[in-house]
Amino acid sequence: AETWGIRFLLAQNMPLESLTERASNGGPILLDNEEVKHTEAHTYLFFNREVPEGSGTLYITTERVVWLDEEENDRGFAFDYPFILLHAVSRDISHFAKPCIYCQLDM
Repeated sequence: AETWGIRFLLAQNMPLESLTERASNGGPILLDNEEVKHTEAHTYLFFNREVPEGSGTLYITTERVVWLDEEENDRGFAFDYPFILLHAVSRDISHFAKPCIYCQLDM
C-alpha cells in the first residue's frame, strides 16, 4: 500500500491545536455534533520542511482536520477548515518525497 503525506505550509501564528488526549477508541475526542468522515492510517505529517513529524492517522471530520501520531499517544494536531487557504493533491515526487495533500494555512 502506498503511504501518503500531508504537508502543511504554516503561517507564523497559525491556529493549530495541539492534542494530547484521545478518545477511548484511539481516535480524536470529537466536538459536539462532529463526525469523522474519513480516516487514513500511516500518513506522514510535514510542517514547512522535508523531515516528517512522524507517522500517524489522519482524520477528516465535519469540523476540522486531525492528525494523531501512531507512536506517541499524547501527540496530535488539529485545525479548522476556515484556515485552509490553499490545498492540492500532489503525486509528483520530483517536487516532494511522497505523494501528499498540500495545505497552506493562515489566520
